[in-house]
Parts: sequence; C-alpha cells; structure tokens
Amino acid sequence: MDRIPASSALRSLKVLGDAWTLRVLRDAFRGTRRFGVWHRNIGLPRAVLSDRLGKLTDAGVLRKWAPEDAPGRPEYWLTECGLDLWTVLLPMWAWEVK
Repeated sequence: MDRIPASSALRSLKVLGDAWTLRVLRDAFRGTRRFGVWHRNIGLPRAVLSDRLGKLTDAGVLRKWAPEDAPGRPEYWLTECGLDLWTVLLPMWAWEVK
C-alpha cells in the first residue's frame, strides 16, 4: 500500500486543524452561507471568523460569491473539494468521547 506523504496530512491539518474551522465547516454543510449567520450561530469573534473563512477560501474549500440581489453581502459556498470533506468530517462529528 502506498503511504500518504506526511506533508499532505500536515497541509490538511494546517487548514482544518482547529475547532473553530470545524464549526464553520459544520455550519456550511448545514447550509450557512453568510458571515452574519455564522457569527450569530457560533459566536466566533468577527476577526477570527474572517480569518477562518479566508483560509478556507484560499485553500479551495469554500468559494466566495457575491449574489446579484445582495452585492455587499457575499456568500460562501462549499467547493467540490469542500464537499469531498464530508466523508472525513462526518465520522469526526459523530464520534464522541465518553
């Protein structure tokens, strides 16, 4: 069996490796698209939320889009890469330390 290079796992952890990012992604999978909704739902400070959304966008997990009906209120959508994370993240979210 081929081994996955350590650098691949480290790059993934660099993007996904904190609790706030996982909460942002959880809400994205639940349909959250707007900054203000994330802010209300998880109570993340604005600067931290902006940082996490930027990192996920830069990594190709989310795509920022400005809808025509609300150009000053961008939306963030999961990309194909982001959607692929479902099979990895679902077991993590389902697992609970007893």
